[in-house]
Amino acid sequence: MFDAARAAHSDRNVNNRGNRLDSRRTPDALNIVHTILEADDESARRKMWRNRCCSSFGIDRLHGQQYDCRPTHGARFGRGIKVDKLLKIPALDEHTVAPDGIDMMGAANQRHRNSRSGEHSAEITTDCAGTNNCYALRIHDTSIIGGEDHMKKMLFVLFVSAAILPLEVAAQDVGWVIDASAKAMGSATLQSIRYTGSGTNNSVGQAFTAGGPWPRFKITKYVALVNYTVPVMRQESVRVDNENPPRGGGAGGYNPATGQGGIRPVPGDIIQNQNTDGRTEIGALNMWLTPHGFLKGAAANGAKIAGTRGKTKLVSFTAFGKYTVTGAIDDQNLVERVETKIDGGLAGDTVLEGSYSDYKDFAGVKFPMHIVQRQGGHPILDITVADVEPNSSAAREITGNPQRGGAGARGGEGGGPAGIRTEKIADGIWFLNMGAPQSVLVEFKDYLVVIEGGSGDDRTVATIAEAKRMFPAKPIKYLVNTHHHFDHSGGIRAYAAEGIPIITHESHKHYYEEQIFKNPHTLNPDRLARMPRAVMIETVKDKRVFTDGNMTLELHLVRGNLHAEGMLMAYVPKEKLIIQADLFTPRPGVPPLPSPSPYTTNFVENVERLKLDVQRVVHVHGGTDSWTEVLKAAGR
Repeated sequence: MFDAARAAHSDRNVNNRGNRLDSRRTPDALNIVHTILEADDESARRKMWRNRCCSSFGIDRLHGQQYDCRPTHGARFGRGIKVDKLLKIPALDEHTVAPDGIDMMGAANQRHRNSRSGEHSAEITTDCAGTNNCYALRIHDTSIIGGEDHMKKMLFVLFVSAAILPLEVAAQDVGWVIDASAKAMGSATLQSIRYTGSGTNNSVGQAFTAGGPWPRFKITKYVALVNYTVPVMRQESVRVDNENPPRGGGAGGYNPATGQGGIRPVPGDIIQNQNTDGRTEIGALNMWLTPHGFLKGAAANGAKIAGTRGKTKLVSFTAFGKYTVTGAIDDQNLVERVETKIDGGLAGDTVLEGSYSDYKDFAGVKFPMHIVQRQGGHPILDITVADVEPNSSAAREITGNPQRGGAGARGGEGGGPAGIRTEKIADGIWFLNMGAPQSVLVEFKDYLVVIEGGSGDDRTVATIAEAKRMFPAKPIKYLVNTHHHFDHSGGIRAYAAEGIPIITHESHKHYYEEQIFKNPHTLNPDRLARMPRAVMIETVKDKRVFTDGNMTLELHLVRGNLHAEGMLMAYVPKEKLIIQADLFTPRPGVPPLPSPSPYTTNFVENVERLKLDVQRVVHVHGGTDSWTEVLKAAGR
C-alpha cells in the first residue's frame, strides 16, 4: 500500500475501498499517479491528500526476497532534486509491483511498520529536521499482478512520485521556511536597522604575495545603517594601519586634505565611508548578503529549497537572470550564512559570502553579534557587534541616489579611446593617462612596450587604440606588469586576448596561470573569455634588458620590498629615468610622514645596490619627481 505519514498523527485512511478523499490539497504529482492507475485498472484507483510537506525525499529501499528486486544504489532527493544514483530491478520483464491501498499515518508510527511475510517494500521518506509538517510516502505491501504493461506503468508511477512530488513539495515548503525564519528573526516588520561595532577589514587584491592573504586593518569604530525600504546601505568606519612593518598595499589614493594614502603605513585614523545602492545589481547583492536582507530578497524573488546540510536548510533564489543567492537557515530558523558570486574583474566569478553567529534579541529582532564576510575565500570584514537599533530613524534617513547600470563597475573600466590623454615624459617615453595607475609607453625602432596594464578591458582597448594611432606601423610587442595587485594587473587578460605577451616576475607566474587566466568569467565575460587563446607569460628573475641600439629599457627586481613580492621597476639609462609603482608617493603641501615608509627606503637601497644613475622618477600612479625628492622622503 502507499502510506502517507506526517508528524501530527492522523487516523484518516484513504484507499480505493473506503473512498475517503480530501481533494482540496491534492498535488499535481499525485493526480498524475492517480490518472495512470485509474487508466490501468478501475479497482486500482488511488487518491490521497496532503497538507504542507517537508521537502527532502528519498527512495530508501526497494527489495523483494523472491524476485531480487532491490536498488543497486539509493536515490536521495534533497531540497530541490539531486539524483545521484539509479535503481536496478532485475525482474522488470516478468513481474510488476502494484499498490494495494493508500493510507495516511503519523510519523510517530513510521518506525514501527514492518513488512509482512512475502512483502516487497519501497519508501519515499522525508527528512524533516524537526519541523511539524512532515510526510512520508511508502510502498510497503505489494502483490504480483503480472504483465509487462502493468509493470511499466507501475514503475512510471513510482518514479513520478519520487521525482515530481519533491519539486512540488519544495516549492510549497520554501514559503514555510522563509516565513518561519522571518518570524524568528523579526524581519517581517524590520524596515531599517543601525548597528555598531569594531573589528578588522582587508584591502581587496592587495596581498604581499601573489594569491596570498589580503592586508588587514584594525577597525576601531564601525557603523552600518540599512534602509530596506529604498533599499540602501551606508557603512562608516574608522580604521588604523597598525601592522608593523606593513606588508602589501591598501593605502588607497593620496588625499591632500588629510595627508593620508598613497603609501603605507598610513598615519592616524583613516575615515572610510561606503554607500551601497540596492537598486543596482551589485548593490542588491550586497544588501541580500545581510541576514535580514536575504530573507526579504528570498521572499521577493521566488526562492527554492536548494538542499540541506544536517539540520540546516539551504534556500536559494536567482536574481537578474544570472546571480544565485543561497542562504543557510539553521534549526533555530536563524540565517547563519549567505553566499553568492560576483564579477570580481580580474579574478572572474568570485564567491562573496557572509557568516553570522552569536544572535541576540533586540526588541523582538534577532541580530548576529559576530559578522564575517569573505570574497574569494579571503576575509574582507570581521565585526564584533556592540549595539543594534531596529527600525532606526537614522537608518531610515539614508536614501542614497538612484543609480543605473549593470553589475557594478569592473575596476578601471569606463570611457574609451576618447578618454586617453597622452603626455610626453622624455624622448620615446609617454604617459597614456586614463586615470591612475597609468600606462607608460616606450618606443623602440620596430615595436612598442607598454608598462602596466591598468584595469579592465575598456581601458586596455583604449590604450592599444591610442598606441596604434600614435605609431600605426609599430605593434605592441610586450606588456610589462610591475606586480600582481589588482589595480596594476587588472588589464593583463585583455592584453593576452590580443596575443600580447605578459612580462612579469617569476613569483607571479603560477598565480596568473592557475587562477587569473583559469578562473571562469561567466557573469560578465571579458575579452579573453569571449575570444579564448593561449596566454604567453615571460618571466623575469632579477633583470631583463630590451634594446635596439638606441632605446634601452632595463627591468630590475626590487629585492626585499614589502609592498609586493616580485616587484619590478624599469630603468632607461640614456634618460637617467626610473619608472616605479607604489614605492614612493609625493606629498605636496603636507608635512613628511612621521617616519619614512619602508617601501621608499627599500626603493632607494635597491637603486644604490644596482648602482643606477637616476635623476628623475616616473610614478605609475601619475606625475614625475626628481630623485632628490625621493631621497628626502627616505630620510636621506
